[in-house]
Amino acid sequence: MDIEIRPARESDIAELARLVAGIAAYHEAIDPRARFDWDEIRDAHNWLKLVLSRDHHAIWVADHGAGRLAGYLWVHLKRDRQGYLPRVKGYINHAFLDEAWRGKGLMKLMLAPAYEWFRSKGITV
Repeated sequence: MDIEIRPARESDIAELARLVAGIAAYHEAIDPRARFDWDEIRDAHNWLKLVLSRDHHAIWVADHGAGRLAGYLWVHLKRDRQGYLPRVKGYINHAFLDEAWRGKGLMKLMLAPAYEWFRSKGITV
């Protein structure tokens, strides 16, 4: 298994959009209550570009070098304005692997740099 775990870049947007559609379809398949705005999912290539430009979001990808990504992990920071401490918290927004890549430890590999990113932003992991 030759996989590179790396930060997402703009050239990954088409593949990330495919994976975003994959996570939405997966959720709808396993939970009849889950519903997605498929117009917004189809527009993912536009909003992913914005996400990648923000310093409070980070996405790591599992790149297997065949022009397709095996999966991604998207994390973000959120400032809590309701008096809770710590004021800034880190969240996992999306975590998804194509079915063929599940169970191979890739998500664990993507979590390591995500945890380090959280720590670099002052978040306790």
